[in-house]
Amino acid sequence: MKAVPPTLDTALTPDRLTLARDAFTRYRAMCFWFIRPDFTVTEATIDVVVRGLRQSGDREAFLLAEKLCR
Repeated sequence: MKAVPPTLDTALTPDRLTLARDAFTRYRAMCFWFIRPDFTVTEATIDVVVRGLRQSGDREAFLLAEKLCR
């Protein structure tokens, strides 16, 4: 089976966990102010980030949540 070369989208897109961690840091004050300070985003807690972005974020946060769901 031939390896498929990465497309422009996949080559430049950070992985899901990195994207979730960056979103958590960026939207901490707006969406995640109630979560303890030592919280660490993991694969198992990405749904917490998605939920917070959708419920408490702005339009940009909502679109970022959609990227995390793909």
